[in-house]
Amino acid sequence: MLALTPNAIEAIRAIVGPDAPAGAGLRISSDGATLEDAEFELGVEDEPSAGDVVLAEEGVRVFVEPHAATLLAGMLLDAEGHEDHFHFSLAPQEE
Repeated sequence: MLALTPNAIEAIRAIVGPDAPAGAGLRISSDGATLEDAEFELGVEDEPSAGDVVLAEEGVRVFVEPHAATLLAGMLLDAEGHEDHFHFSLAPQEE
């Protein structure tokens, strides 16, 4: 399962924002066949879509589309803040 760093949690909290409806979260989807060729799309959604894997950590929710969840299994999502945006990165989880 995808794991989140504290930086990713803070970035997601900022992106979703305090005015979002209760239960809103960041949705991750992908159309790539493998992790190497995948491009991930991120967007704020009011609720998960049918079949989404829902991660909830420290008050943030992440909805991961089923195919993306398969690709991201065992990965760690990190984020780095830049003036007015965030850069997300993936790395294998340490065992």
